Amino acid sequence: MRPGILIPSFIALAIIWSGVAMVMHVTDPYVISLDKVMAMVDQAPWKGGHKPGAAERKAYIEGLAQAITRLDLAQKTRLMEEERNQIEDLVLDLTESERKWFLNQVMDLRFQPVMKAFKVMTVEDRRRLINTCKTAMHKNGHESEALDTLTKEDDKAFEKIIERGIGDYYNEGDEKRKLALAPLLQELQVRMMGGRRR
Repeated sequence: MRPGILIPSFIALAIIWSGVAMVMHVTDPYVISLDKVMAMVDQAPWKGGHKPGAAERKAYIEGLAQAITRLDLAQKTRLMEEERNQIEDLVLDLTESERKWFLNQVMDLRFQPVMKAFKVMTVEDRRRLINTCKTAMHKNGHESEALDTLTKEDDKAFEKIIERGIGDYYNEGDEKRKLALAPLLQELQVRMMGGRRR
């Protein structure tokens, strides 16, 4: 390559990379990650003895719900596997109306297609799918804990899910049950909707 071409090439590359850096800087606040979500969880405005007003609580809860819904499937799976206890603690810190709204945004709307698809399956197919999910989840320590939580609350949980459908079992439960069902719903979503874990 001739020296006369090298200098314009370097200048062009510098301009391109400057543009890339600028775009990354401008868009960084809009790019969501699991770390950013967990930082938001750790910065709940009522932690450290602070007593936020209704507007501050609402803005925080809406921002967190929006951030969680923007995670991709692999990130949501990791959130349920690795950070479930922190999310549960935060949800239980909310008022009853805040909890209902938050769970509707981050779980109810997201898992409705899975619940409906499960409902139309035969009992035999449901049983096979639940057993496959349970086997896969037992291989993962975090998800195995979620299964144990379900059976501690209700030793007939899986039979009820298989017989009546996971949607009915979910909708009849309180917030603790819904949170405990999240990893199972996540596993069902991966298997039924063709999602990918990682």
